Amino acid sequence: NGIGLENSKKQKKKSKNHHKSLGNKILKERIDILNHNQKEKITFEVGNLNVKGVGSETYASLFIPFSILQKLKPKSHIEPLTHEKN
Repeated sequence: NGIGLENSKKQKKKSKNHHKSLGNKILKERIDILNHNQKEKITFEVGNLNVKGVGSETYASLFIPFSILQKLKPKSHIEPLTHEKN
């Protein structure tokens, strides 16, 4: 229930706050690392849904091919890392 991408861009232009969000840049860098030497690629996109009668709906789509998911899946015999504070 946000204001949408276009309205957000307009607000940022008017704002005196010069905050530079790095979330999408960091995500892209990580996806590029994971995609290195892969036939099938992980993709991420953000856009407007453009649903008739609805103001500004935004979507985010992350596609991870099954072949990559299998490689990222932890092996069942490996115990998860834990950190206990003393």
